[in-house]
Amino acid sequence: MGSTAGRSRTRHKRTTAVWRLSRSTHSRTALRRLGSAALLLDVEVGADVAGHTRPGHAADAAPPGIEALRLLLLQSGLAFVLVYASLSTLFDPLKFVGYVPSWMAMPGIGMGPMLRCFACFELVLAIAMMTRRFARPAALAAALTLAGVTVTNPSQFDVLFRNVAIVCAALALAVAAPAPAPAQLTPRRR
Repeated sequence: MGSTAGRSRTRHKRTTAVWRLSRSTHSRTALRRLGSAALLLDVEVGADVAGHTRPGHAADAAPPGIEALRLLLLQSGLAFVLVYASLSTLFDPLKFVGYVPSWMAMPGIGMGPMLRCFACFELVLAIAMMTRRFARPAALAAALTLAGVTVTNPSQFDVLFRNVAIVCAALALAVAAPAPAPAQLTPRRR
């Protein structure tokens, strides 16, 4: 029984050492030096002894360049969709009249001016989406807008089903975009 306790204690020390080494910045080199203990315990970098990854561990996070590229792709893809739709609506509003629910028609105004206003709103969203400060609120507004267009037009779902993917991309951008830094309050000088 004493030998089992000794092996257990040694295994615990190795497990602790591997855990600490896997959290260090030189983890691969350290695990290579540890050699047989890492093989004996079947431990991977970024995983505990049971093989579960630890949340928030550096091995789980993507490099900052990849995160920036992901955000740029989401932002530019969504902005392109909004700019294309808004320019198309501005130059040929009659093409989009069928997507406006009849209950939204305002008497005396007509669909053309209303669609032009909506196109300007989409342009503002696209511009705001490309900025760091307004990316999150613009993505949420775009998701709500496109979801509203899709939900209010069930008869046009054969064409509008693509909006579901765009709404999900907008929500992904809203989640992934960095929150704007709170404004610094500085005391006024008198």
